Amino acid sequence: MSAAVQTHLIAGRLVIVCLEGKTELLPRIIADKIAERDASLVVRVKKTTTEIDADDPYAAFQIPDDFTW
Repeated sequence: MSAAVQTHLIAGRLVIVCLEGKTELLPRIIADKIAERDASLVVRVKKTTTEIDADDPYAAFQIPDDFTW
């Protein structure tokens, strides 16, 4: 696995999907659609770092401490 693929997995842009004994790397948007039907097929990699991704378009926007949903 290349460093670029690892970076995309950690960032959540790629997701591991397992079906009928085969494993594929898919873009997150496609994996989300698969997970809507069967979440057990999708393996998501959790970030192990709090580093901000350089490609994140929202990295400059901070969430206020008093923000509530």
